[in-house]
Amino acid sequence: MTRLCIVQHHPLETPGHILTWAQARGMQVRVQHAWALDVLPNSGDFDAIILLGGPFSVADAGALPWLANEIAWLKCCVDAGVPIFAICLGAQLLAHCMGAKVTRMAATELHEAAELGWIKVNFCAELAALGRFRPVLQWHEDTFEIPSGAHALAHSAVGHINQGFKLANRALMGVQFHPEWSASVYASLIECLATPETSAPLRAALSQPGLFDTQETLCMALLDFWDAK
Repeated sequence: MTRLCIVQHHPLETPGHILTWAQARGMQVRVQHAWALDVLPNSGDFDAIILLGGPFSVADAGALPWLANEIAWLKCCVDAGVPIFAICLGAQLLAHCMGAKVTRMAATELHEAAELGWIKVNFCAELAALGRFRPVLQWHEDTFEIPSGAHALAHSAVGHINQGFKLANRALMGVQFHPEWSASVYASLIECLATPETSAPLRAALSQPGLFDTQETLCMALLDFWDAK
């Protein structure tokens, strides 16, 4: 039985569709609440890691000891060869631990200083079958460079912002968007975490409920791609 460690960074950012995927495969799931100072397990105590998102940044590690501890732990897990799948903040943390830069997005003529709501992306040839999921759910202000030795999985259709990466010869993979969220989870996050500046574009995504119906299938497909042996 695969022992899966899921690292959660905020009470409302739950594993969502990831649990459905893990349970269907008979995995033993352990959810760690990083913000609550859960003691992160030794790398030998599990077989794979999934890192969730959260309203934080790699740059917050200096002010948040639990985040600094997680980064140190994650670097050890990367060095130990543990398979890791990461989402949004998780992907930024993974990219950072793999030596890539994580920075704030800057507004340009092509895009705003944040990606909020449904954003169209272009997937790489390996994930061409996911083209029907081109609008993916976003909520981030930071972006990552593609780590050395990894290849890009997707980019924003407008602005060419990195949306995913995977190491060529290992199961280290990150995506910037949120395939794990249901409409109800997303609405709860808006109520708790949206600001006056972000509320309108985030709420606009709720006017397209049909797109949320595809999220579970997208989540399953991405996890299967990561987990493929």
